[in-house]
Amino acid sequence: NVGLALSDENGDFAYPLLVTENSPTLLEEIKKIQMDNSIKTVVFGDSKNYQGQNNPIMEVVKPFVEKLKRETGL
Repeated sequence: NVGLALSDENGDFAYPLLVTENSPTLLEEIKKIQMDNSIKTVVFGDSKNYQGQNNPIMEVVKPFVEKLKRETGL
């Protein structure tokens, strides 16, 4: 699952928006939310294990982030 949140205008606080499945339509969902809310910045959290190393899911997250950057310019 993927949790999405929006911040206030100053970027001081994040407010939960939704939790959605990591599905083939996730990128399109995020792009729609970005357009509907005039989002200018996206922040991703790193998934780490108890030793501070990347969890295996990061092998999927990093390419997704790069694709999101290319398609949104964010």
